[in-house]
Order: sequence, then structure tokens, then C-alpha cells
Amino acid sequence: MINTAEKVRVRKKKSASKTSDTERIQKLKRLAKLKEKLLQMEEKSIEQSGDKQSTIEKPIEQSGDKQSTIEKPIEQSGDISQKSKTTGIDEDKEINLEHLNAELSDLETKLAKELSDEDLSNSLIDDKLVEAEFEKFRVISEKKEKIKLSKEELTEIDAELEKLEAEIDLEQKKAAVIVSIFDQLCEEHEWLKEPQYGFMYSMPDKKKNKKDYKSWRDDWSNVLFDYSRIASQHIIYSKKLLSEKPWSDLKDRTDTIQEISDSLVKKKVAEWLDKKKEKLRIYWKSLEGWADNIVEWAKEIAFTEPIFITDIKEANEDFSTLPDEDILKIFNLIAKQGKGEKFKLDDGQITLLIKFN
Repeated sequence: MINTAEKVRVRKKKSASKTSDTERIQKLKRLAKLKEKLLQMEEKSIEQSGDKQSTIEKPIEQSGDKQSTIEKPIEQSGDISQKSKTTGIDEDKEINLEHLNAELSDLETKLAKELSDEDLSNSLIDDKLVEAEFEKFRVISEKKEKIKLSKEELTEIDAELEKLEAEIDLEQKKAAVIVSIFDQLCEEHEWLKEPQYGFMYSMPDKKKNKKDYKSWRDDWSNVLFDYSRIASQHIIYSKKLLSEKPWSDLKDRTDTIQEISDSLVKKKVAEWLDKKKEKLRIYWKSLEGWADNIVEWAKEIAFTEPIFITDIKEANEDFSTLPDEDILKIFNLIAKQGKGEKFKLDDGQITLLIKFN
């Protein structure tokens, strides 16, 4: 068996959840809707162009009158000036569809890559729906004619493109973070990915092999402790672990994960939050440690106003994901240490005012 010691360094990594199938379908529909809008604009532009071509300009009537002869060149000059002005406006509105299609194609590629990178064997996404949406993309992308868009329409399309692209980039970054959690675990517990240690994914008989069982339990409890710390998760849901590496490779996953979790509870670094033992609170940093972090954060940004729980949640720090109950405990702890003063408002909310002396 392997003796694995806890590591001291703490990495500041945020946890991230995979994009739900419903969200992917919504993105596909939004992207398709945007392209359909472009197609409608193109067809409308073509119709307008046909109307202009079918219009026959009336000839200027000739007159023997000298006054008419003098006015005619002025009228023609005005027509030319007006025509030139109109043409200039039209040219300002023209945009090459190829450029828009290139941007949309780039989004399609990113979205397609995101879909292909993940295991969708049990996905709720309807393959026919995906194929239908991308068929619309293909048909519209084949049209390379120029269309005319107003500045307002162009701005709206650009904003929608940027929003979709930002969402896709964000989901890709989240997926990368999820993968890196297992990679970081493997850096601290190399045996997790080494084939010769495959026996570690089976729990030894605790009665027949007490020594092996104890060593196995200690190693895996360290892995679960480090998993919570690296992912910056304070509450672990045992059902969620069933589908995540390395827990998904365990034999008899449900019983094994509970056995490992109970080991952390016995070490007094974790506690069950429900009777069904599905929610495990892991204290990979003490409340005293979090109290020091919050005081340091408040002083660093000169937070002179009373601190609410929502301020902690919105701080985008490791302590922002702490349960509300723990944040209140930390407020009490800071007040007892004399580093802050706690107040209870009329509506029942608890606030903390940090002392800067």
C-alpha cells in the first residue's frame, strides 16, 4: 500500500460545473435564430434591389422655353447630387456576408468542439435536432452575396455574436478547470493514474485484511480531502462523485465513497450534513484560517462599511463559496478575537464591521 501525506500548499482554483444539455440546446437554437435573421435580411435586400432595377426613370421633358432650358441642367445636377448621396449611404450600410459567415462559422466550430470533447453517451440532446440546426447553418453559409444592413441591425448582430462567443469561451474554460482537478490530484497522488495500482480501486475486506484496509482507507481519505481543497468545494455531494474521476472508477462506488467519507468524519475534518449521508462538509481549512483571510481581504480593499453575507459571496475569493452558516460562525469568531464588531439589523441580517486599528 502507499502512504500518502497531506500537502501543505493550497491552490486557488474555482470549481466549475459542466454545461447542461438544456443550455447547449438553447445555444444551438439561438445561433440558428441569428443566422435565420441574416437570411431574412438578405432576402429582403434582394427584393429591394429587384424593385429598384424595375423602376424606369422618366425622361426630362424638353421645352423651347429658355427658362426651362436654363433650369434643366440645374435639375439634372440636383438629381446627380441626390443620387450620389443615396449611393454613399447605401455603401455605408453594405456589409459582406462572407465576413459575418466567417464569424458564425467560428462559433459553430467552437460549439461543435465543445460538444465533441465531452462524453455525451447519456446526453439528453436529440441528435436529429443538432443535425437540423447545423444543416440550417450550412445552407445559409453557402450564400455569399452582399446584403445591406442598417447600423442598428449591424450593432445588434455584433452584440449577439460577442455574447454567444463569450458564453462558449466561458464553458470551455469551465471544462478545462474540471479536467485540471483530476490532473492536480494525480500530481499529489501519482498512483491514481498508474495501472499497477489498479487494486487500489477495490476496497479490501476490513475483517480479513485489517492492515491493508486501514492503509487503503487513509490513502483514499487523503485523496477526498485534497479533491475538496483543489476544487474549492466545501460541501461534497456523494452522488455527484459517482460520475467524476477518480471516484467513477471505484468498484462498489456508493459504499466505497461512504466508507472514505466516514473516515474523514472520524478524523474530525468533516461532518455529515444530512441523515442520508449524501452531503459531506469537509473542513480543508479551519474556520480560524478563513477568519484571518476575510479580515486580510477587508483591510486590503479598505472595506470600511459593514460586511454582509452577500459581500462575502460576491468577493470572488476562495471563502466566497463557504456555506452561510459557516460565514456567520466566522463573523462570531472575528468579533470574539476583537478584530471586528458584529451587528444584527432590524430585518434579522447579521453584519460585521472590521476594526482597522
